[in-house]
Amino acid sequence: MSLPLIVTAAGLSTRHPPNKLLLEVEGEPALVTTLRRFVGKVDPLIVVLGKDAGRLLQILSDRLPGQVTCVVNPDYARGLSTSVRRGLDALPASSSGVAFCNGDRPFLKDRTVNGWLERLERDRDRIVFPVYRGIPGQPIYFPADLVPELRRLRGDRGGRLVRDRHPERWQVWKVNDSGAVVDMDQALESSP
Repeated sequence: MSLPLIVTAAGLSTRHPPNKLLLEVEGEPALVTTLRRFVGKVDPLIVVLGKDAGRLLQILSDRLPGQVTCVVNPDYARGLSTSVRRGLDALPASSSGVAFCNGDRPFLKDRTVNGWLERLERDRDRIVFPVYRGIPGQPIYFPADLVPELRRLRGDRGGRLVRDRHPERWQVWKVNDSGAVVDMDQALESSP
């Protein structure tokens, strides 16, 4: 499926230093586990790096050679919106829409990703995302006409702001997968 996915992985990891993306989940760094959910299912698979970019580039080169496009965001400390724009800048000109997922979603289940992709095969004119117990989750797809709005984001704001402006465009489905909403921070804070 020709579907670009941008994985944002450039955060400061202030709640769980030094870098939660390097913590092991399923025997690999959390970022690698997250990316494996999408390898071979989306194209291109773009990851935007910031903090510890050199170390993460090496890990991705070793564990996912040639399977991801890495983009380094030198402005990552200025907020999520800078990573959104860097990722959008890396898209092929032919892209007709774009999807996003945070890099700290290693608990996301393959069945959720597959269900999301099935919905996208039928409809790419809507904002498509899973919902777990009433909470909007990830990954999330935006049609091409919303990309300019994503580009205008500033500060520590991401696609959630654009999603919430357009509830009439939502295509959601209930999933039995807490991984669609639980990130590494939440997992670390709830563990004993």
